[in-house]
Amino acid sequence: MDVPRLHVARAARFDQPAAEVWARIGKFDDVTWMPGVDHVNYLEHGRVREVHLHGVGSPVTERLITSMAWAMTFTFSDPGSLPVADYLATLRIHDEGDGSVVTWSAEFTARGAENEAARSQMAGWYEACLQNAGGELLPPLSLNVYVSDYKPISGAVPEWKSSTPATWPASTATLVAGVTDAVLIDALITVKEVSELVDWIKASGKNLTTVYVTHGHADHFLGLAAVLAAFPGATAVALPEVMPFADEQLSEGYLAYWGSLFPGQIPETVAGPTPMTSNYIDLEGHKLVPISVGQSDTDPSSVVYIRDLDAVAGGDVIYNGIHLWLAQTDAAKREEWEAAIDMVDELDASWVVTGHRDPAAQSDASTPLIAATRAYLRDFNASVAQSDSEEALVAQMLKRYPELGNPYTLTASAAAQFSKDEEATA
Repeated sequence: MDVPRLHVARAARFDQPAAEVWARIGKFDDVTWMPGVDHVNYLEHGRVREVHLHGVGSPVTERLITSMAWAMTFTFSDPGSLPVADYLATLRIHDEGDGSVVTWSAEFTARGAENEAARSQMAGWYEACLQNAGGELLPPLSLNVYVSDYKPISGAVPEWKSSTPATWPASTATLVAGVTDAVLIDALITVKEVSELVDWIKASGKNLTTVYVTHGHADHFLGLAAVLAAFPGATAVALPEVMPFADEQLSEGYLAYWGSLFPGQIPETVAGPTPMTSNYIDLEGHKLVPISVGQSDTDPSSVVYIRDLDAVAGGDVIYNGIHLWLAQTDAAKREEWEAAIDMVDELDASWVVTGHRDPAAQSDASTPLIAATRAYLRDFNASVAQSDSEEALVAQMLKRYPELGNPYTLTASAAAQFSKDEEATA
């Protein structure tokens, strides 16, 4: 299923360095570079502005959320002149050679219009503003997110004692699309969800050129063969260090394990990625840059940085609305995971599409998701230290995080911590 919120972004190249361009467009109290503005009322200078557009009866009230050296994030409330609601946007600039690149990106829900019509109208506004400011538009690029639902686990999982069936966490596949071509990040696992994913990609009308696999957990790529069969011109790649772990997941033993969890639901034909030979994936002139981050819920892991969308996509480094999979970690590995989070944070992207995302999650904004993932790791460490059993650990974490999805993930993670203790003392 599509995520509830839509993403839109446009980028433009400027001949001038970032400092010069930002002096022109980076002041919240100055909208002279925006075309179509009749006048502005400043309800709170530097914080809140009421923008009146030519030919539009109702103004748009915008509120500045954060302002940094070369970026500002803002929201707007709009009584009806634009087809969007729950709007959050970032304007950001990067130095590039002798010039600079500005990205304007946002997430929102469509209101009073179809999704694509709302996206198109907002993209058109960004394009007009960036061109009016003197920028040369880069080819369009879009971020599209498919989210699988929670999957019931059919096999027996001894650590799960509830009468409610255990479920596997909801997962994402991200389609980064240009004018004609597209790149898919991760490819899900069951026959049903991969069939729906293929139909979703086909509905985009794009030519799939590449599938990138972020890490070696099979729930992110056992659907790969079906995707490649539907798009025979596409190739599947992963970082070289991920390859041994992905290949291991295709072994008879691992396939039997996944089949025990989801009997009759694993594709009969499976395939793995091939090693990347370049430092980035080229999509119509845009660079999609895989970055190895080491430990997340497994090691090695990676994410994909897309500057022209101001986004990081894929991977299990950051979670969104779901308990973290910690069954393959100990305290030392969780410390390494925090270092991986730091690497994502240092990319300074506005949006993070997480590999595991609750289907009803309302935002992909990076700052709160990064903070929440860090906090969960630290709280889990503290709870392990304070607990004398997996049941006590689960109880502590559920008290702290009652709203997170997929409690089976927490149960499996807790059980693993105490089984490690038992192995150490045996």
